Parts: sequence; structure tokens; C-alpha cells
Amino acid sequence: MISYKGKRLSDKQKTFLTEIAHHGCRPRVSGHASKTLRIMHQDRDLGYLNDTVTDKGGVVGYRFEESFPPTDSCPTHLLETFPADFCRRLGCERADFLFYEGSGANRNHWYLIVLDLGVALRMIEAKLANPAAQGTDDDFLVVDRDDRFVEGAITDVTMQSRERSRAARQACLNEYGFDCLACGVNLKKLYGLERELIHVHHEVPLASFEGAHDVNAAKDLKPLCPNCHAAAHSDKNVLTVREIQRRLDGHRRRSSQARAEPPYGA
Repeated sequence: MISYKGKRLSDKQKTFLTEIAHHGCRPRVSGHASKTLRIMHQDRDLGYLNDTVTDKGGVVGYRFEESFPPTDSCPTHLLETFPADFCRRLGCERADFLFYEGSGANRNHWYLIVLDLGVALRMIEAKLANPAAQGTDDDFLVVDRDDRFVEGAITDVTMQSRERSRAARQACLNEYGFDCLACGVNLKKLYGLERELIHVHHEVPLASFEGAHDVNAAKDLKPLCPNCHAAAHSDKNVLTVREIQRRLDGHRRRSSQARAEPPYGA
């Protein structure tokens, strides 16, 4: 952060950087004259902050991983559909982001800047929950105190970040196993993998707590497959495992009824 030479970050941008740090995301200075912050998760580029984002009152610029290779500008074939799809996926309104055409050398290139802090955080969570681009969700620091599991403590690094507990994650898996608690799938068995693949979902998001708090591994944490974990964070409010189960049951009932209906004219 010391070498960043862009404009002063807004309060909501600082909050954004603080909150995404507990997902293991870190800013990396890049760009002309060191005026861009890339939002990195390991080697993956999730978005950016620069003077344009700040001037337009935004939180973060969107990185289009829908194209290959990923780019900061919207792929041409998505220009008409992407804004509506973005709203659907993140449960937001059109006023929550700015979709605009660049100027000068960037004319004919369209960019998306997220204006709302909550939407920006959901966007990062949704990206990280994408199994096509992410491994397991256990790359976090540990703070253990006696027999209690404690996580969410604020730690001074390049910014403030919320800690998660590996021991609490393991205790959750010891309690429930590696089957998704929502849909029941076991990805190791399904795909013949060499190791288990499972995410651990916080029923109450860490960002809703002000600091360190005790964690009940059986009550507060639940194992979810990457698909169900992504679904849990795709609505405006984070879904509980029970809500995901209810929606899956409803889908199964509708599918079963559709199969049971006789074909038209029979």
C-alpha cells in the first residue's frame, strides 16, 4: 500500500479492502505510475481500484473472467446481456453499479464499476466460490484459545483482516463429514478425486461481527459443495443451509411432477 500513488481511497474502498482480506485477498500495486491496485487472491486477479474508480464514486472495478484471457473491459458478445446478468447473479439493482464506455484510447471498450459496498463484497465472495477458478476454502490464519475456536479477530497486516480458524473448520468436518449438507454430493466419490473437496460455510457471515467471537463448529459452520456455497452467497442476503435445502426440495418436486405428467395429447 505504501507505494500506491493513486488518489486517496474513499472510506468505503478502505472498508472493502479490510473486509476482503479475511478471504485471503490482497492489493498489489501495478499500472502506469503505480496508480492501480489489483485485487489478488493468490495469483488470481479479481478486480482493481484506480483513479477512475475513485472519481466515479465506486468501490472496485470488475474483472471479466467470462473471457479468456480475463480482461478489465467487457467482452463484445456480452455487452447487451451482462448488466442484467450481473444484477441477477448478485441480487442487486442497476443503480448499484456503473456500466460505461471508456474515452480516448479506451473508446469502444465498456467497463463495470461497482458502486455499492455490499454488492462489491458479494461479488468477491461469488468469484471465490466459483469452483472453476478456486480450490478449497481453507487458506486462512488460525487463532485457537484453549478448547474454544475463535475467529474474526482483527490482525494488523498491510491492512486489517479477519482471521479464520483451521481447527474450527476441521471440527466442522469431523462433525458432518465431507458430504454437502445441502445437496448431499460428495465430490471425491463423484469424480474419483484423490482428496476431499468441500467448502465450509459460515451461517452468519464473519463481516457481520465487529471482531473476535467464539465459534460453535457444529452450529455456526456447515460443509457445502462449491455449487451450493456459491448459491448461498448469490442472493442479496446470505442463504442458510436450510433455505438451500428448501429450494432444492422444491426444484425436485417440480421436476418429479413434470416427469409424471402425460405427454400432450396422450
